[in-house]
Amino acid sequence: FPVTIRAEVISEEEVKNMVNKIPGVEYFILTGSFTGSTSPTDILAVGSFEQEKLVDVIKNLEKTINKELNYTVMDKEEFLHRLNLVDKFLYKILECNKIIIKDNVSVELNPYLSENLVSKK
Repeated sequence: FPVTIRAEVISEEEVKNMVNKIPGVEYFILTGSFTGSTSPTDILAVGSFEQEKLVDVIKNLEKTINKELNYTVMDKEEFLHRLNLVDKFLYKILECNKIIIKDNVSVELNPYLSENLVSKK
């Protein structure tokens, strides 16, 4: 289902295709501007990947929706560490409505932690 922002539409599928072209992305969600929630960030990207490739995707999204986006990048180790610490910033993001574009992380986690990653659409 497409996300409509200021009459601009981009499908979840289009975003998935863009993200899947970036090797090393383990977890990628859209929140904030994309879901109308008050998340501290619009995009959370987790993994080990070339930052330039992510920036290209973000610039592309910004052009499409005509809005500057905030994004947060973490490697998987930092992400899991913050998840285990119940890091306020990370949980603020994860507890908002979100559109999960890619998730190779929650399958490895205990159910309590993975529930926060996958629920709330």
